[in-house]
Amino acid sequence: MIRLFSLIYIFVGATLAGSFIVAALTMNMFDSRSIIVAAVIGFAAAVPVSWIVAKNCKRSDAARRNVRRRAFNGHVHRDRRNRCPRPWGIRAPRSRCTGSSPC
Repeated sequence: MIRLFSLIYIFVGATLAGSFIVAALTMNMFDSRSIIVAAVIGFAAAVPVSWIVAKNCKRSDAARRNVRRRAFNGHVHRDRRNRCPRPWGIRAPRSRCTGSSPC
């Protein structure tokens, strides 16, 4: 999860730092100290945001992996007793009959 966190932090940190710099400039704080402080606050605020986003991505990835694992074993019907003979994604062949012509 650290790799995912650091990848997300690169983008979120730059985005939040830029947003805070723009906010400082719109408040007429044109000195270098205010701009640097705004950038540091933006990068510091990106740490928990990136951690939460990475955690949610990992959680949804694990749920997707479980669904995929069930798909290869065949899904369970609603009554949870009968198993489908075909895994998900494989459909029954279509018949060649059309609506008006006899087969």
